[in-house]
Amino acid sequence: MKINAIRAFIIASIVIILLYALGLFLPIIMTSKANSVEEGKNKITTEDPY
Repeated sequence: MKINAIRAFIIASIVIILLYALGLFLPIIMTSKANSVEEGKNKITTEDPY
């Protein structure tokens, strides 16, 4: 299977789009997970544990 110029351009474009999407959504995912962990620590329970 030969890789001609058009096929190389399509593969490079797909890689660039995937890296862009990863860079766009990865910080959102990382901050949302950090916030959900911190919410559990700061939660105040009003129920009687006994």
